[in-house]
Amino acid sequence: MNLIYINEMKPLAHTVLSLFILLLPSCEMFESEASTGNTFYIDPVNGSSDGDGSAESPWLTLEEVIEAGEFKSWGYSESYPDDSTEREILNPDGRICGGDTVILMEGHHGSAVMQGDYVKELTIKAAEGAQATLSKITVYASSNLRFSGLEIRPDDDYTENYSLVEIRSYSFSGPTENITVEDSLIYSVEDSSDWTETEWTTLDCTGIAVRDAEYVLLENNTIRNVGFGISIYDCDNNTIRGNRIENFSGDGMRGIGSNLTFEYNWVQDNYNVDDNHDDGFQAFTTGTDYESLDNVILRGNVIIECTDQDRDYQGSLQGIGCFDGFFGNWTVENNLVLVHAYHGISLYGANDCTVINNTVADPFPGGDSSRSWIYITDLKDGTPSEGCLVRNNMAHSISAANQQMDHNETYTYDDLESYFADPFNYDFTPAEGSPALNAGTILLAPDWDLYENPRVRGSSADLGAIEKID
Repeated sequence: MNLIYINEMKPLAHTVLSLFILLLPSCEMFESEASTGNTFYIDPVNGSSDGDGSAESPWLTLEEVIEAGEFKSWGYSESYPDDSTEREILNPDGRICGGDTVILMEGHHGSAVMQGDYVKELTIKAAEGAQATLSKITVYASSNLRFSGLEIRPDDDYTENYSLVEIRSYSFSGPTENITVEDSLIYSVEDSSDWTETEWTTLDCTGIAVRDAEYVLLENNTIRNVGFGISIYDCDNNTIRGNRIENFSGDGMRGIGSNLTFEYNWVQDNYNVDDNHDDGFQAFTTGTDYESLDNVILRGNVIIECTDQDRDYQGSLQGIGCFDGFFGNWTVENNLVLVHAYHGISLYGANDCTVINNTVADPFPGGDSSRSWIYITDLKDGTPSEGCLVRNNMAHSISAANQQMDHNETYTYDDLESYFADPFNYDFTPAEGSPALNAGTILLAPDWDLYENPRVRGSSADLGAIEKID
């Protein structure tokens, strides 16, 4: 999309109207690369519906500003049949457009429903140090939006779950792409410790759901007390990086698409409240248009089934579960997976995938040494996996029939303390004298470890996700 716009500025002497336009920030036409670059303010405490969006006279809430038509973008007023459909300017009298920044001051801003292509990135962010809350963000048929530093939670009287942040395309209104959600806190409730199964199955909103949208970046968000943490459905070319997901009753992360990157995310504390087989990360092709999910990177993710052995609803979380493939050209590296289920890292139907320098273990009370494996097997219809490499890994069991396997290590539950620094407190740095030290190969090993430290510190690479630093 190369549509661009200009903010036409007329001399002050021309008309009183021109003077008024100059005093109130506006975006005239999308006809040049020039951006207005204006900053607008919204303040639920001190603002007014009659404000002009300036720092001295802010608007009242984001929801009200959207409904008033102040956001000006390109879009389709009628059904969107294909890419040849001619677009038009939505809300032509709006004063906020691409390249602008909207600052949300302390307080509750309602819900935000955003539509339209903003051509240049439009930023909506919390003021520094402000707790700017929204009950929901919905982005559809939209592009070039960035949300930063926000707090998204349902209103206090909500009675059912939903997606707190929903980003998607709609066939009748156009595609969605180039959306960023960063540095935000997203949760159903602040504290779920007194939730019963009823609350966990009716009030546990999904954190972020992305469907049929491309070039979405989800970065450094914290998501708590939800059903599903981050779900990527039927879409490609998205990056999920540095997010923290705590307390969830479904899957921590789902990645159903190609050209996806999930890296350096932290997923912990699954609540087993129903028959869903919960996963730290799950992918599958059944029910999608994909014959194969290709070119996916799973790097440096931490998945911990439970960090409080005294709480209710403990279950057997599956770690990285890739079922109903095929999965083509996946890189699975530097992940730390601590679960009680068999499926530590499992790929059912994998072609040309690399599984390297991962640590999988069951450090929980009553740990079973036959569980928590790294496993590559055939597709469920018997079609074989081909061309995979399994190297420099550690797990209770490692199996990848007819694939290349080397420099891997298996151990029992009783072995954990001789391999790792403090495994029962989830520190899986190699211990002094660990069999993992320098036991790997540098060939195709990642240059960095789980903590982004240089991979080789001794004579060769350590096994597993973490390189010991002397």
